[in-house]
Amino acid sequence: MLLLNLSIHYASSEFVQRFSVAENEPAGTVLGRLSTNSTDSTFATINQARFVFFYPPESDVERALAVDDKTGEISTRKPLDREHRSSYVFLAIPVEGSEGIRILVDVIDKNDNPPKFAQPAYVELDVSEYAKIGSELPLPAAVDADLPPYDVQKYQIVSGNVNNAFRLSTRKINNILYVNLKVNMPLDREQRERYILKVSASDGGQPPLSDVLTVNVTIVDVNDNAPQFDKPRYDFHVNDAHAITFGSPIAAVHAKDLDAGVNGEIEYSLAPSAVNDHRLFSINLKTGLISWASTEQMQARHYELLVIARDGGQQPMEANCLVMISTSSSSVGKVWMRTVFLSSDGSASVLENATLGTLIFRVSVSNAQKANLRCVMSIETDDRNDIFQIQTSDDIHYYVTLQKELDREQKQSINVTLRAQKCSPGNFSIKEKIEITILDVNDNSPQFTRPVYEVEVSEKALPGTSVFQVQAHDADSGENGRVHYSLIYDDTSDQHTSKWFKIDSHTGLITTSDLVDCEVSYNPKLTVLAEDYGQPKLNNTAVVSVTILDVNDNPPLFDKQLYNISIREDAKLGYCFTQGFSAHACSCPCSYNCS
Repeated sequence: MLLLNLSIHYASSEFVQRFSVAENEPAGTVLGRLSTNSTDSTFATINQARFVFFYPPESDVERALAVDDKTGEISTRKPLDREHRSSYVFLAIPVEGSEGIRILVDVIDKNDNPPKFAQPAYVELDVSEYAKIGSELPLPAAVDADLPPYDVQKYQIVSGNVNNAFRLSTRKINNILYVNLKVNMPLDREQRERYILKVSASDGGQPPLSDVLTVNVTIVDVNDNAPQFDKPRYDFHVNDAHAITFGSPIAAVHAKDLDAGVNGEIEYSLAPSAVNDHRLFSINLKTGLISWASTEQMQARHYELLVIARDGGQQPMEANCLVMISTSSSSVGKVWMRTVFLSSDGSASVLENATLGTLIFRVSVSNAQKANLRCVMSIETDDRNDIFQIQTSDDIHYYVTLQKELDREQKQSINVTLRAQKCSPGNFSIKEKIEITILDVNDNSPQFTRPVYEVEVSEKALPGTSVFQVQAHDADSGENGRVHYSLIYDDTSDQHTSKWFKIDSHTGLITTSDLVDCEVSYNPKLTVLAEDYGQPKLNNTAVVSVTILDVNDNPPLFDKQLYNISIREDAKLGYCFTQGFSAHACSCPCSYNCS
């Protein structure tokens, strides 16, 4: 057999024969025989024909195929691999005759490659427990070397998807099937902190081949749980009040918070009380241990404390419990002032929007022998602003009313001194200091640091890229001051904006949720709504103007294909006779030349 490994220079005429063979077939597999279309008597019996073969350089034909130069039979020398080479071509010229044959051998794909995730096939994802249903996170795509339908056809979660918390979504781009993990149910870190998902990628073979990706999803905590005390009320008894000295431990309370990290770290404090009992005690911030904090002798009477447990979240949540401390006996000669506040919980407090004339509390003086003593009562505030007025009709029961407007954002509490003089019987005097807390009402809306923010993001930014973090402050406290962020749209909004961006409702961080495109919209404007949790809710808005930074992904375009120009024959050198404008979809500069 004469084999010539030369560049192919075709004869005066040729025809094409095509053969095919499935990849991985064993060596020696027969593809068929060469035949001719010639009417020349020379080709009457092809078994008698001899051929000269021409192979393209570096074609690998001789190592892959065997061709009998007498019979024209083509067979394989080894199992072929379509992923290595999908076709072979060479030329056969009969020794006798004038018509050449161009032979094409196609290697047919078989499902011999499974889908493959990039190694290691493992990914860590963090998802906020406040993530909205439908929120998406991209997963690595699997790649299959085979052709359709033997490439990647579907993804599915095969294990670990407790309570069907997640689902998958796919989209095909450039023949690659991409996959996203979507939140399918409300998430609760306190119920489940971690999901270990097994995601399989399957091809279209029968049976299908597959690979598995491990997705470790950690649910990120948000401060959605308030501390909880072991019980709403603690009762303690001190047997010998006279044995109590400064620093003596009296009682202990305990609260727990289901949140994690700083959101679950608790600090204890004592709330102001009407009779200033809180000034006589101290509480350990971390342990909740209550100790005697006065240099004076502990009296044999009842003490009432309100303990507050507050967590360490960015917008703290709190709870309270009542602590009652009793002693074995009471002093016969003891005189005390009794105050009764008319707040909803009986605490020494008043709403900041209380109207003038509102009754805040009533006060009377008693001793062991008589419940109500006749006294001359007066009231003073620490700033001497005459915020309160004290009145009586019988010199026994006194009523304190509001006579000046309050503003918690200016002053959170007021120190009041009550003086009872000429108390009878006995003609003695007594004074009591009370700290009155001004309770917040929702009278302030969230305020952004500025009305308009101007930011930039690249056109090639991937989904999940941080764009900007807005911040609004609400001067109110508690739920009235806690801010929730959202993006709002109206009929005039760019339809693409709602798909391109999203905002974290708690932090105000704006991120991309899809690919942005300067050629579609180069300057989308986002309206951010900041709303508090008060009743009624108050809100404010700001505009985030996003400039999409162009990348050079579009060619320049002339405004028309043909310019008809007339030039005077006496035009001088440098005379401008036309100007062509290039219309680029965004901002890339263009240069011109003539040819």
